[in-house]
Amino acid sequence: INTVPLKGVAEVFSALKELRLIKTEIPIVNGSKGIEPTSLKSPSAIIAQYLPNPIAVFSGPNLALEMIKG
Repeated sequence: INTVPLKGVAEVFSALKELRLIKTEIPIVNGSKGIEPTSLKSPSAIIAQYLPNPIAVFSGPNLALEMIKG
């Protein structure tokens, strides 16, 4: 399960690829959100650059002001 902030996704998954710790048949569940400003890629697209694993995405409300308001 990935919840790394968007700005760290490439660095983390590049390191995971090098370490070869994640078997390719294990799905990665991504909870990171956003669009990378220079490439316009989603976190899932960034992850897919480094690992061939199946990727699932979960999402929900997360705007701080909306969360505070309930």
